[in-house]
This record gives sequence, structure tokens and C-alpha cells, in this order.
Amino acid sequence: MDSALTLEREAPYLLAAKGILELRKRNYTKAIQILEKATEKSPGWLFPKYYLGVGYGYKRDYRKALDYYKEVLAKDSLYQTFECAKCIQMKMAEYEIRLKQVRFDKYADDSVTKYSLDSTRNLLNDNIDSANFYFNMGKRFDKKKHPFEDSVYFFYSQAVQLDPAEAEYLYTLIRYLRKKSYGEAEIREWLKKTDDYDENDQSWFQEELIYSYIYSKEIKNAFKVAVGMYENGLSGCTRMKKWANKFGKLPEYQAFIKENCPD
Repeated sequence: MDSALTLEREAPYLLAAKGILELRKRNYTKAIQILEKATEKSPGWLFPKYYLGVGYGYKRDYRKALDYYKEVLAKDSLYQTFECAKCIQMKMAEYEIRLKQVRFDKYADDSVTKYSLDSTRNLLNDNIDSANFYFNMGKRFDKKKHPFEDSVYFFYSQAVQLDPAEAEYLYTLIRYLRKKSYGEAEIREWLKKTDDYDENDQSWFQEELIYSYIYSKEIKNAFKVAVGMYENGLSGCTRMKKWANKFGKLPEYQAFIKENCPD
């Protein structure tokens, strides 16, 4: 690369390649100097500007990183230059959070407070696209002692609400709520919203709802859900009999088995 640059010292494509190599070597200051020179020589070329965003992000100069990312997306709204538009959007969202220190779950219902993600979210095409974005942001921060861990609930819940037919989003949210001890009442509110899922997913969620009531020692409510599953064709006698260790002392359960699932 250096040999090539001795022949074409101001060739933007060589400067950009050299800058990327310096980024990979973690020579961020040097990389930025070279990439800025590449943009001077070719002001309309978005490629080095994208990597300037990467470089300034590594140096924790998030404002400059955002400026370059926004310029890239403003001039390439159809994402023809870069394959991973969502990668850029996720970085932009992360840097906005780092700059403003916003905790999204805290401000979720505050109409006055602007979400830091607004400028990024508006670039997304539809609810499904947006849901995927929020879900991935949640996974990004869903790590022990992550500085933005308290925003995970907001991201996961947004994904579920935007694309309620994607079962993985609700699976992940339920596991997160239980891991973080949000309480079974909160979990049940989400588990009751399963109309958009197919039979297999509904069966899993309804069984989780049963266990949620059991964990709360609301055995009669758990039994009502089990009966509902049976009546809606989501379970049969084999599964109902397996609940004997939970519901066996309930007269209602004994009567149900006698009437519907006799030996």
C-alpha cells in the first residue's frame, strides 16, 4: 500500500484503503488523518466518510461520528453504497444514547422528551423493519453491567408492539423480564397478547402463562388457562393429566378429568 502511495500520493482510493488498514491496526488518529485527506480529494465519495464515522466512534468523539454517518445516509437514502444499513443505524442510536445519556424506559411516555432514536428510526421503512432494529438494539445492550442495560426493556417491548406476529421477540422479552425479576404480573400482561401467533407458539405462551400463575400461587387462574387451552385445541388429555401434580387438589380439576379424560 505504501509503495502504491509513493506513485499516487493523492489517490483517494489508495488513501481510503490505507486509512481502513490503520483502523484495523487501531491507529485511530492516523487513520482519521488519512481518511480526511481522502475526502478532501474526493468530497462526494461516501466510503471514506463512513469509515471516518467508524474512526471517530472508536475515539469516542460521538458527535463527529454521528455527523459523518448522517451525511452518508442523507446522500444515500436507498443504502446503495453499504450493505449493512442497520449496522450504521445501530451505531448512530448507540452514540445518540451515549451523548444524551437517555434511559428510554424512563421517558417512554413523556411526550415532551424527544427520543434520541428519532432521526434513525425515521430512516426505517415500516413497522417490521423498525421492530427488527429495536430488537437488535435490545440484544446489543442485554449484557451484564452494560451501561445502557436499563434501556433493554424499552427496546424489546417496542419490537413486540411493532411486529406482534414475530414470536421470537416475545420469547426474548419474557425471558428478559423473568431474568430481571420484573414480576409475574408484568409477564402475564405480555403473555395475554398472543392472538397473532400460530398454534405452536400460542401453546408455548399459554403454558408459560400457566406457570406464571403457578409461580404467583394463583392455582385456580392457572387451571382456567389450562382448560382454555384444552377447549381451543391447544392441548389434549395427555397434557391435562400431566398437570395433576399442580392441580390435583382442586375439585374443579378432578371434575374436569372425570368428565373429559376418563381412563
